[in-house]
This record gives sequence, C-alpha cells and structure tokens, in this order.
Amino acid sequence: MHITIYATCQGLGLKHYLGYYYNFNKITVLHNYMIVKNSEPLNLKLLKNTDIFIYQEMPRKWGKYSTDESLDNNILTNLKNTCIKISIPYVYCDWLWSVVKVLVRDSTTNFDNINSNTELECKYINIDYIETLKKTYKLEEIIKLYDNNKLDFDYEKRKLNSINILKKKEETCMVKISDFILKNYKKNELFFTHNHPSYIILKEMTKQILIILNINCIDFESRTLNDNYIIHPYKVPYSKYDIEHFNFE
Repeated sequence: MHITIYATCQGLGLKHYLGYYYNFNKITVLHNYMIVKNSEPLNLKLLKNTDIFIYQEMPRKWGKYSTDESLDNNILTNLKNTCIKISIPYVYCDWLWSVVKVLVRDSTTNFDNINSNTELECKYINIDYIETLKKTYKLEEIIKLYDNNKLDFDYEKRKLNSINILKKKEETCMVKISDFILKNYKKNELFFTHNHPSYIILKEMTKQILIILNINCIDFESRTLNDNYIIHPYKVPYSKYDIEHFNFE
C-alpha cells in the first residue's frame, strides 16, 4: 500500500497524521508547487505504483502537472485504474490579519502564479487599503490613525471573499474544511500564517480522509493527543486590531 500526496507543504502535515494508520515510510509527498516551478520530471514509477492519491487541484494551465481531467496528459492519467483518488482543498486564509507581508508565490489561492521570477518577491495583504490612505494622509498621520484605532481593515468583507473562494474549490473536493474554519476560528488557533494551517485543521482533514477510506478512526484523538505537528515554525502575530475585531476566545 503506497500513498502519494500531491500538495504544498500542507501535505507534510497530512502525511504526519496518516502515519498513525498507514506505514509512514510508504507515504510520499510530491510538492506540487516546486515540481511546477522547477519543471521537474514526473516520477512515473511512483505514480503507477500509487494505491491512494491525495491531491490539491492544479489548474489546466500547468499541462502534465495539472489535475484537470479534461486534459489528455494530466497527472492523474499516470495512475493505475485501481488507485483511489481523494481531492483536498488548498487551505488559505488571509483575512485574520490586518496587513501581512507575504511572498508573491504564496499569495495566490489557485496556483496560477508559479515561476522562478517571483521566488523572493514580496507583497502585502490588504495593500490596496494602505495605498488609498497614502493618497490622503502622510505617514505620521497614518501611524496616528493606527494608534488611535481609526483604521478599518474590512475584515468581514475579506473573510466572506476568502471563504467563498474556498467553498467554490470544495465543490470539486472530497474533503471540506470551510465550515470547520468558520465554526472554530475564534476559539482555536487555526492558522500560523495565511497558508500554514495549524495542527487542528490538519487533524480534521486527516480524519475526513480516513473516513473516506473507510478506516475506523474513532481513536484518532487519543492516538494523536498532544501531537501538535507544525508545518513551519514561523508564526504571524496578531495585531491589536485583529484581536479586538475577532474577539478570540
């Protein structure tokens, strides 16, 4: 039994928790972003011997790396007929923070901006709002407005937009996570960065995958108790605006 996960670094977390039920050494993560960026050859032997293929959807524009089944040479065509395919969403959340600096390569929700030219290029989430302020106020005035809690970072509109994008993705995914996020984001820390979900989301997605595979995972919580896997140690702190607006529990 071999499992292949075709995903971003989020796949590492899924591998970690799936390892409680499957042979950890028989789970391979293919980093979809890096494979596309570097135009890496596909590991056809691995794909042909994969029994369970867990994947984030990749758009048609990436050709043989795409998961779009309308393409004759998409990556799924390399799997054997008996392979179980499970589609999962790329989990992305940029609305929990007022303004955050991110890499351009990590700022897309649809894998439509992958190339080496943007490897170290950065942008700010919600930068349009700041640019609008700059047209009216000087820097010191903007800082004063910030200090006096006079800025409006439009959290709810951004949240609705981001969740709607995720729900649209989930229409073609077997794993769903948007409702879980809406139900739990105030009482649990679900994201460490905009595209690095915490172990809470990774555990929930893993449980859904196990259920799809008809694996009895009633003991999942006890097995993984205190195992708080972290994709990456970097963590974006919340500003006073974030804390006040969302009133985290």
